[in-house]
Amino acid sequence: MEYVLTLQFDPAWNEAVANRCFEIGVRAIEESVEDEGCLKIYTDDERSARTYARHLEGYLAALAELWPDAPPYQSRIEPLGDVNWAEAWKAHFHPIVISERLAIRPSWETFDPAPGQQVLIVDPQMAFGTGSHETTRLALEAIDRLMPEMDPTAKVLDLGCGTGILAIAAVKLGLKRIIGVDHDETAVACASDNAAANEVADRCEFVAGELDVAPGAFDLIIANITADVLEPLAPFIRAKLESGGRALLTGILTTQAERVVATYEDAGMRSAERRDMGEWTLLEMEKVVP
Repeated sequence: MEYVLTLQFDPAWNEAVANRCFEIGVRAIEESVEDEGCLKIYTDDERSARTYARHLEGYLAALAELWPDAPPYQSRIEPLGDVNWAEAWKAHFHPIVISERLAIRPSWETFDPAPGQQVLIVDPQMAFGTGSHETTRLALEAIDRLMPEMDPTAKVLDLGCGTGILAIAAVKLGLKRIIGVDHDETAVACASDNAAANEVADRCEFVAGELDVAPGAFDLIIANITADVLEPLAPFIRAKLESGGRALLTGILTTQAERVVATYEDAGMRSAERRDMGEWTLLEMEKVVP
């Protein structure tokens, strides 16, 4: 049975929310002409609707923090009759150029890369990360910047791997092997499918669980999550880093960045780099060893 997830929010958020919908793999949305700030998401089962609701309610909560005077947002899930949208969602995903060395395309699109440019084939399915959202782009640009200076045998963890896009980019740019972790088994399956599509399945290991399922310590941890999840993880991320190891943290609103930096500094790390894109921030934090 098909379901519809209806979201109501501040009309000023329309573009941002629609973009996040497609970033997390939403296949079809309907924006109300009569009622601005009302968006409907169509799915083919209740589980998918609830998965989208969980992601988007977290996003709306972050926007509400940025705009405290906005009216309260609402969401509801209802069963729906037959809807013919199976192919319509594909119109919203197109090739994206990240840098001279990195580009992304969905499997149904063609793309002519520049000489030496790696092309990632990434289909969103039910997981976050297609490259169009600022947080994913910030992380990809950081990976593109860091990989040339890193030892190819470095130990790297993609925490909250989603589609696997960040892990796949790292190995495409020279890393020998990477592990990705996500609490959502659907995301782990999606990441594994994308790794196979990019012919790097033997270099990417994706597992379901939390941070503690990743064995050993790491030279680099990449985490594109949200500030409210990243903050309590600060001491655990530090503990998982090798001496001098670094963490790339994003999914952070610019208004939250200083607070996140302070949290990680209190946990024994220092700020090495900050990059902003639109309303979003990426922080590069380094483990401080007394």
